[in-house]
Amino acid sequence: MLGLLRLLFGTKTPPRLQENPDLVWMTEAGKYAGIRAKVEEAGQGDAAAILIVSHFDNTFAQIDRLLANYNGPVPAKAVKANDLSQRTTTGSPFEETSTIEVIFAERHPLLEEDEGAVKEFADQLPCRCRVTHCVSFEDAIMRSFVDSFVENVMSKMGMKEDEAIESSLVSRRIRAVQEQNSKNVVSRHKANSAQEWIDKNVRQNRD
Repeated sequence: MLGLLRLLFGTKTPPRLQENPDLVWMTEAGKYAGIRAKVEEAGQGDAAAILIVSHFDNTFAQIDRLLANYNGPVPAKAVKANDLSQRTTTGSPFEETSTIEVIFAERHPLLEEDEGAVKEFADQLPCRCRVTHCVSFEDAIMRSFVDSFVENVMSKMGMKEDEAIESSLVSRRIRAVQEQNSKNVVSRHKANSAQEWIDKNVRQNRD
């Protein structure tokens, strides 16, 4: 699948796509509070539309509730990654100078699912697309390489639950875990969460 995606979309980032380093929070609660703050900030900025994207139903329900009381001047919408397309940007026409703010509320266990969704979407747009992935130490993919020692160190360094760090290093480590998962996929059963997907479909978690 990854090879097919690279054949279709290439390995280069689409010219209108800006991918930011992952934003990392200590806790899940901190992450969702941070996403809400980022939506509010984007709603006052240069974005023409805001999409908050999930891969799994449990996360979609969280972001749907998070947007329940949003009434900013820029339209914001919860979207499943497999529904990400130009029509999900509220159907409004965009100029070449417009920017779509895309906030992923989680990482998929597989790199191809993240890269494929983003690049295919960006290739459809007539305008710029700015993408940020949000994760926490409590996310399934983070628990595979972040232990309590790392959390304690970050806490002692002054990292608070409601504050995020922006880390290209974490982005690269997540990518490595996703690529490793791709080598160990034994099935593709549907799941309601990232952890459930890993438990059902990745070899070392089934043995």
